[in-house]
This record gives sequence, structure tokens and C-alpha cells, in this order.
Amino acid sequence: GSRSLSYNRSGTNLPTLSLTDAFEKLFVQEDATSRAQHRYLMSRKKSLLDSLREQMKDLTNRFGHRDQTRLNEYLEAIRELEKDVAREEAWIDRPKPNIAEEDKPNTYYDLMYLALQTDSTRVITWYNNIGYSHDDTHHFGKAPRLTNLERRDLRHMEMMSEFLQRLKSTEDFGSNLLDHTMVMFGSSLNNGDGFANGRGSHYGDCLATILCGGRGLGIDSGQHLKFDGEDRPPMSNVFLTMLHKMGGSDKAFGRSTGVIKELASG
Repeated sequence: GSRSLSYNRSGTNLPTLSLTDAFEKLFVQEDATSRAQHRYLMSRKKSLLDSLREQMKDLTNRFGHRDQTRLNEYLEAIRELEKDVAREEAWIDRPKPNIAEEDKPNTYYDLMYLALQTDSTRVITWYNNIGYSHDDTHHFGKAPRLTNLERRDLRHMEMMSEFLQRLKSTEDFGSNLLDHTMVMFGSSLNNGDGFANGRGSHYGDCLATILCGGRGLGIDSGQHLKFDGEDRPPMSNVFLTMLHKMGGSDKAFGRSTGVIKELASG
């Protein structure tokens, strides 16, 4: 689908890549003609962005405070696009890893594994709703829906387990790739914990989340943490913890109140 888990600093949802497009971007080396065409398209985008930025300068002194705020948001979006163009230009001539025919991916997990193994990217987000139906996820405690949901959940957990095992079996800087990778697996649904009907809700509390790997980055894995009460930390604290373990220095992320100390082994 087109839903994305990635946003820019302005809160704009970033576009997704199809499985084919992602593979071609990561592993298929363009010929000289294709690279020249790509550069031409990039130059057109840069020219358009330059024009937009000049127009915004002319408007800066004409707006009141409220409109000025919206204008600043628009300018920030233009700056983000400029960064995207610069990154895409740098990607044109980057040598792509050679992937054997038998290793070419048929699934999203295969592609994610190859991308991490070859260090073609450092961050991947995947919105996975394959095989689920709205009736099953909002089950209202009905047995047939719960049975269907359990079967699909089990299959997704099996695929996730296989992915983690592949990372763990891949040598990486004296350890394994899983130790140098943080893998978060979660959902936008809780199971109605605390609700009388246990209906399966998009309620943002008590969301079961798995964080795997990352020992080489200082993540203390292999434990079950449960936070109860009104002072339980927001999910953004987990993201802030992960960000710090990746070398980020941001003091906050979203509504975060700090890092999850129980996750940080060092």
C-alpha cells in the first residue's frame, strides 16, 4: 500500500517505494544513458526549487504573523525537498552491490535483509498489513475473528523470527548483523486491554512492542518490560532511546520525557 511510517520534520508523510522500485534503487546499476537522464531530471527539480525559494523571499515581508508561520512551514518543506534532490544526485553514481540471481528477493523481508547486509541503507520502515482484514482486527471478542487474527499473527511472527535469525547468522564486524541492528516490531492496535469488551482498539496505550537486537549498540535485550499506571512512559521514549543508540544527540522526540533506562545497557 501507499501508507508510510516515515515523516519529515514538518510532519509530512514521506512517499513509499514499491518492492520493485526499492530493489532497483538499491541494487540495479543504471547505464550511462539512464544516469544522464536522471541528472537532467534532477536539474529540472533544482531549477524549480530555486524558483520557488525566490518567490517565497518576495512574499516574506507581505504576510502577517499567522501567514508567516505557514510560509515558514512551506519553506521548510522546500528545504527538505532540496535535501532529497541532493541525496538522489549523490546516489546516481554510487556503485551498487552485486547480488547473485538466486539471492534476488521475492519478499519484503528478503529485500530488507539484503539492504542491511550490503549496508545500502541504515534505516528501513515498513508498514505491513498483508493478510489482515478490518473485521478481524476489530474483532469485538468474536471467536471466528479471533481465530483468523491469531492465524495471521502467528504467520507474521514466524516470518519475523526467520528474518531475525538471518541477521543473527550473518557475520558483521566481529559479531553478527543482529547485534548491530535494532529491529522494532509493533502494531497500531491493542487488544482492548482494560476495556470490558476486549474489542481490539486503535487506543494508544498498552501497545505490545518488540525491540530486537542492538546489543552491540548498547541495547539490553532479552527481557520483558511492562509499565503500568499513569506514569508509564510514552512510546516516543523508546524512539528517543533508539535514536541515542544510533548516535543521535536530540534531547527529545515528539512527546518524549526521556530515554527508557531499562533498555540502555551502556
